This record gives sequence, C-alpha cells and structure tokens, in this order.
Amino acid sequence: MSNLRVCFHSYSERFVKRFLSKVDVRDENECWPWLGAVSKKLNRGLIKFEGPTEYAYRVSYKIFKEKIPKGFDICHSCDNGIYCNPKHLWPGTRKQNMEDCIKKGRNSLPPRFEGEQHPQAKLTEEDVLEIKILLKQNRTQKIIALQFNVTPTSISYIKRGKTWRHLL
Repeated sequence: MSNLRVCFHSYSERFVKRFLSKVDVRDENECWPWLGAVSKKLNRGLIKFEGPTEYAYRVSYKIFKEKIPKGFDICHSCDNGIYCNPKHLWPGTRKQNMEDCIKKGRNSLPPRFEGEQHPQAKLTEEDVLEIKILLKQNRTQKIIALQFNVTPTSISYIKRGKTWRHLL
C-alpha cells in the first residue's frame, strides 16, 4: 500500500481507518479480500459508517482514486466484487460494465422457460392453440378463462402475445 495515496473526498480519517481494518491489504498488485459484512445476494462487501451502507469496492475507489462520476459503475478487472484493491477498479458506464461481463463469460442469465416447460404452466400448447381459435371467434376472455380454469389475465396475455408467443 506504500504507493497508494488516500483521497479524503467524502470520508473522515476515522472512516478510512475503519475501512482498512476490514480489508486484507496485500501487495499492491494482488486482490484485497474484504473481511467485513457481505451481501449474500450479490456477494459484495458492505460497510456502514456515519451514513448509508455502501459497497466496499466503491468506497475503496473513492478513498484511493477519486469520486465516482455520476451514473457510472465501478468495474473490477479481477472480476470479483468481494475484492477491493483500487488498482483493480475502474469507472465504466453500465453498458461498458455489461460488455466487460459478456467478454469475460460472466453473464450467466437464468434459463428461460417457454410454454409447457415453464414450471408454473397450467396450459398445454394444445390448450393455447384452442384458446387462440376461441379468441378469433370473439369469445370473451372471462368465459375462456373459466373453461380452462385460468385467470382472464392469462387469456389476455396469450391474446397480446406476452405469453406463449412461440406459438403462432
């Protein structure tokens, strides 16, 4: 940490000391693991002190580099949100952050289920095709919903192509 300078942009010296007590500061080129509280959902370090809870890597960027430009994310060259070495952090737009994510193969989206493959599906493809015929015959969505034991909203979504759009 000898070559890193601290910038007191919006934090007191007391806060910076507290922050650093929760970081495993290693060689300036190594990753610095966060040792404090962690968001289970996003696996990001969290710190709260005299203000709102913040992500540790964003605080690290502000302490050692500069204020974060408005509307910018803080991206990780090491691709791990639990680390907070400022040398591994850079500001980027959301688009740049997502492009970096895709380029590095970290964009694991949940699987998308359609039609009968969806775990909450109550209708079969055959049912939906029949519903589409009934809709063309000007049957009311309420009557069709009762016939297939679903909500009128489900019939409306089929009609508008919000669900089952893979069926013509």
